[in-house]
Amino acid sequence: LEGDQIFNGAIDNATGVAGIIEIAEAFTHQATPPQRSVVFAAVTLEESGLLGSQYLVAHPPYALDKTVANINIDALHIDGPTRNVAVLGLGQSELDDYVTEAAKAQGRVITGDEEPEKGFFFRSDQLNFVRAGVPALYASSGLDLVDGGEAAGRAAHDDYTTNRYHKPGDNFDPDWDYRGVVADLEMLYGVGRKLADETSFPQWKPGADFARPADKADKD
Repeated sequence: LEGDQIFNGAIDNATGVAGIIEIAEAFTHQATPPQRSVVFAAVTLEESGLLGSQYLVAHPPYALDKTVANINIDALHIDGPTRNVAVLGLGQSELDDYVTEAAKAQGRVITGDEEPEKGFFFRSDQLNFVRAGVPALYASSGLDLVDGGEAAGRAAHDDYTTNRYHKPGDNFDPDWDYRGVVADLEMLYGVGRKLADETSFPQWKPGADFARPADKADKD
């Protein structure tokens, strides 16, 4: 092999793991602890068949029927702030309401999957949770950049996909724009904190493809 053959995965998914750590730290620094337990897990082998999350769901630290929700954080958005938040699996559960409220507080709007043809909802770790009946949220900055709009967002996304995604070129760049990263992490922390302080459980919407563990027998 010639040249750089080290796949550092700086964006996918070192940024996501760093985001998990930042949100976990934010929870520990609040004056009032959350009312519910919050579990943070950085699972591996997503690209090999979601094996890490499959193991976690098969050996959960808390019973799945007592698990309120899953929030999946994958590669974070380093191209700057956006006007929209793309939600994979939009329309399936009441978690839509939580992220809509959090995004609205930031002046952003919710949109669905911007690349549904790629099937990312079925290729990411939240899939094992939803198959087990636990509502999951996979939301991140969309392509409508504040600076440049959708055209600039699409161009940046396509450049990453072509030149760095799952390639040795996915390296750290000191010129990354972290404003979108910060917005997403603040949004997801807000959703997580609200879920952690409530007593209710977000439910699947009528007609959803999934059901909570206690309700599965009714659908089978």
